[in-house]
Amino acid sequence: MRTLSVGMQTAITQATLRPVFLVSIEFGNSTVLYLNDRSFDISWDSKTWEGNGWLRPIKAIDETSDVKAVGCEITLSGTITQLVSYTLTSARLKNRGKIWLGLLDENNALIADPYLIFSGKLDFPKIDITETEMTVTLAYESDLRGLERANEFRFTDQSQKELFAGDKGFAYVASVEKWDGYWGKPESARWVKFRRSK
Repeated sequence: MRTLSVGMQTAITQATLRPVFLVSIEFGNSTVLYLNDRSFDISWDSKTWEGNGWLRPIKAIDETSDVKAVGCEITLSGTITQLVSYTLTSARLKNRGKIWLGLLDENNALIADPYLIFSGKLDFPKIDITETEMTVTLAYESDLRGLERANEFRFTDQSQKELFAGDKGFAYVASVEKWDGYWGKPESARWVKFRRSK
C-alpha cells in the first residue's frame, strides 16, 4: 500500500500532472550523484538534484504483489571524460541507486514529498561509447534479491576470519567434527546398596 503525502494526493487529482524523476546514484564510498529528468535543478531533502541532461528516460519499473525481486535500469549519458571517471574508477557492485517519483506545481516547485518507487544495489554497468557521447546503463537489483541467494557463510575457521580477522572462535571446529569422545568428567561405576526395611 502506498503512503502519499497530502500534497501528492491533492496533486494527482488535478487535471494537469507535472511528474519528475529524482535519482540518487552512489559511486565508490563517498560520491553520490543527485539527478532529475528535467532541464533545471530541483532542491529537495537539503540537496540539489541536477537537471544537467545526464539522466535518460527511466524504463518501466515492474510492480508485483508477489514477494520477489524486481530489477531496474538507470541510463546516463554525458561527456566522456566525466562518465569514464565515475564509471570505470568509482562504480562498485552493491553501490545503491534510488528513484523517486515526484510532482511539480505550476511554478515548477516540487510538491512534498516524492514517493520512493525503487531502491536497490548495483549489479553491473554497461558502457556504450560513440565519437561524441558515452552512455552508461546501470543495472540494479532489488534488495529482495538476497532472499533468492543461499547463505554462503559456513561455521568454519576460514569463514569466521573473513568477518573478524584474528578471531579464534571457530579454530577447533574441524577437530571437533572428527571427535568421538564424550563431554565432561568420566564417571566411575557406582554400586547402590538398598537397605531392607524391617
